Amino acid sequence: MLRIRLIVPILAACALAHAQESTNPATPPTTVSVASKGDDVRVVLHDLFTQVKKNYVLESDIRHSLFLSLTDVEFEEALAIICKSARIGYEVQNGIYFFARVATKPAPPQAKPLGKLPESVLQKTVTVRLPKTDLRAVLAAFTQQTGVKIEADASVPLYKLDVFLSKTSLKYSLDVICRAAGLKYSFTNSLSILISKGTDENRITLIKTDG
Repeated sequence: MLRIRLIVPILAACALAHAQESTNPATPPTTVSVASKGDDVRVVLHDLFTQVKKNYVLESDIRHSLFLSLTDVEFEEALAIICKSARIGYEVQNGIYFFARVATKPAPPQAKPLGKLPESVLQKTVTVRLPKTDLRAVLAAFTQQTGVKIEADASVPLYKLDVFLSKTSLKYSLDVICRAAGLKYSFTNSLSILISKGTDENRITLIKTDG
């Protein structure tokens, strides 16, 4: 009888512990594991929140393919990685996670460089061999060789030229082309040289139009 009295309380304690365990829900894991080979972020978040048994709400326009593999990572860390990859944010209200797109700031427009080029850039030399070539293509070749930005105004016709120059200064090259086409060049305040309409007084027959 003595043994029975000792065993009964132990059995009762075990039964009580078992009853409490069956009535209490399982404790959510502290770490999560998620993997995606291009799955949408909605699928990944659903998997994540299912593991930790938390509530969440997504805006309907959230879409983003994810490629990731996270194993035994803290929930908050995994959530931060997913949000950064998908460019979304969230706030927690009454234990519920509300997700929305993160507004991206437009890139500020790049300011155009101001100032005039020194006239010494005209001493740079060019070498070209361009038969029947569009004027703008000729100027692009000059720009590539000298590093000096040279542009043609929109009003300049689509002239074609035969240009053969060997180690010739940029000044002489522009003088010849402008004189032949009745054009002129000038230094702009945007660190460039602009070719624009001039006069036809000294125009010569090296120029052909597309017509």
